[in-house]
Amino acid sequence: RYSVTLGILAGGLWYFWSPGIWLLSLIPLALVGAVLRYQHMGWGEDEHWLYVRHGFIKQHTWLLPLERTQVLYRSASYFQRRLGLASLYIDAAGASAMRPAEAIDLPEDTAREVVERAYARFKLIKQA
Repeated sequence: RYSVTLGILAGGLWYFWSPGIWLLSLIPLALVGAVLRYQHMGWGEDEHWLYVRHGFIKQHTWLLPLERTQVLYRSASYFQRRLGLASLYIDAAGASAMRPAEAIDLPEDTAREVVERAYARFKLIKQA
């Protein structure tokens, strides 16, 4: 994703400013950044909590109680669908609206199972 964005930006900038083509030399750096971001992502779950972590320069960790979860959904971009991946987005009462918890590029089946298990546990918590 990063290299495609950088390529489009460099092409547009080159059209108006010829030294902008040098931005293409940053594509390997974007690829390294993408690998580091993926390596520093993580998630976990237990009966009452969802755990989400990401970031390699500034790491963010969320501990989200299921009983306070308001929104939990799975989505997949065009590129993620082609690779069999999906992302989870979680919003809990009292969590930051500026930096939502998200688990990016999980295997699609895993993401679906996490949402289904979390929903089932959430229903049990609300019934109790």
